Amino acid sequence: FDKIRTNKTLQTLKEEKGALQEDNKVLSEENEALRRNISGENVGFERVQKVQPGGLIQARQDGLI
Repeated sequence: FDKIRTNKTLQTLKEEKGALQEDNKVLSEENEALRRNISGENVGFERVQKVQPGGLIQARQDGLI
């Protein structure tokens, strides 16, 4: 049982690692988009203000960034 439990735990950790790596990739892309937005390359400051910490993915889906 311990070996089965260990293998399941290892698989879960690998899946979580993959998900975290994907999140990190998305956040890096969003950081770059915000950097461009703040520098005035893409949109006005009023649109950037709507993006709250922790809400970057939703803001991206809403078309704010």
